[in-house]
Amino acid sequence: MSSSGLAEPRSLPPGQRLTPVLRPVHYGRVPRIDLATWVLRIGGNTRDGGALSLSWADLISLPQTVVRADHHCVSRYTTLDLQWSGVAARTIIELAPPADDVEHVLVSAARGYSSNIRL
Repeated sequence: MSSSGLAEPRSLPPGQRLTPVLRPVHYGRVPRIDLATWVLRIGGNTRDGGALSLSWADLISLPQTVVRADHHCVSRYTTLDLQWSGVAARTIIELAPPADDVEHVLVSAARGYSSNIRL
């Protein structure tokens, strides 16, 4: 906030363009996921060396949170002040914490999507 009490205008990251509505972009058809068989698997270099599997029912039974944040897409568009809800990544990480020397995690999803995320 500025001293006048008004929110200061935000600038877009370099190369981004503003879009007022979030329009998901997807290559091909959006895959249908069977939530009865869907599983979130966490493994690799965890603190205790173990693995964790959560069903959809397990996942949605965890505490939910709501945040407001901007979305900056790699396709170079930005949508400001969106409301996001769900289970916080921190909640899941606390269930299967990474080993102390882990700096990144690899997240994989349907259709070969993946992302390397710095902790």
